[in-house]
Amino acid sequence: MLGVPDFEVEKLSSSTFGWKRILVALNGEQSEPKQLKLPPQTAFPTFLERSSALHGLAEAAKRAFSDNGEEIFDVEQILDDDLVYISNGSGFVVGNGGATGGAVGGYILKELIGSGGFGKVYKGIHPETGELVALKFINKHSFREIDDADRVFVEIQALRDLSHKHVIKMLDVVTHPNFVCFVMEFASHGDLRGYLHSRGRLSEDQARAFFEQVLKGVHYCHSKNIVHRDLKLENILIDQGCRCKIADFGLSHFVVGTTGMRTEAGTLAYLAPEVWSQTSQFSSPFQLDVWALGVILYALTQGKLPFAQADRATVDRLHKVN
Repeated sequence: MLGVPDFEVEKLSSSTFGWKRILVALNGEQSEPKQLKLPPQTAFPTFLERSSALHGLAEAAKRAFSDNGEEIFDVEQILDDDLVYISNGSGFVVGNGGATGGAVGGYILKELIGSGGFGKVYKGIHPETGELVALKFINKHSFREIDDADRVFVEIQALRDLSHKHVIKMLDVVTHPNFVCFVMEFASHGDLRGYLHSRGRLSEDQARAFFEQVLKGVHYCHSKNIVHRDLKLENILIDQGCRCKIADFGLSHFVVGTTGMRTEAGTLAYLAPEVWSQTSQFSSPFQLDVWALGVILYALTQGKLPFAQADRATVDRLHKVN
């Protein structure tokens, strides 16, 4: 179900050691990707010529893009088994053509507004209503481990089931042979990290107001038996009304009963001591979010994180206190 269509891939012999297997598709078209094998140190123009011939094009392609829309200028940018789109000179188009960046789920793809974890996030606009949305693309071809696939579908299920004024709303899910796109509520004022970076530490009143909103969103998630597991400033967005909204449930997890949960997820500066000490399987998983909330509160009031990646001595001391 996941990933690009299956291909018959012959094993590389010792004489082809160092060669790359690349999947090449036509930009903006629904053509099936075709496999191309490149020897080491292939020049980029040669790659374009061979890719074009593979698809029966009369002229060599002029540009190439990764499946997240980034332009490729050198074969060294391409990894083994990557999916690459070749173009006659036009910009990257997602799916069935459309304007610059393409049309996805009825929305026109606009500028890149964020990236991290599995995917990139673009602003989208509905051509008729003018509604703004956030379009998060997650590349199916990047699912090299089954855990990655599981985490994507956890995100889909979690966001569909959540409805709260301090949690980003998912409006739709668009499937494609090469990616999953989440159509989500757009928060126009960026994230809390950017907000703090531009303003520094907040006043006590403003920090309290923001933190109360985040707490309400987390409490709602916990009431639905969902642990976020990656709460951080970057995952708290701010809408036009200066309201906080929790986003990015790519690491969220449904908790059944009182079963403990050991995790390798989460961003280092926000990880609870029991995660560092590898004893989180003996703790309530909801405590992971509570610890991260404490880190966020410190950042709101002090304008910086309490620590980055703690050393072993600090971790041991925190764990004893905890």
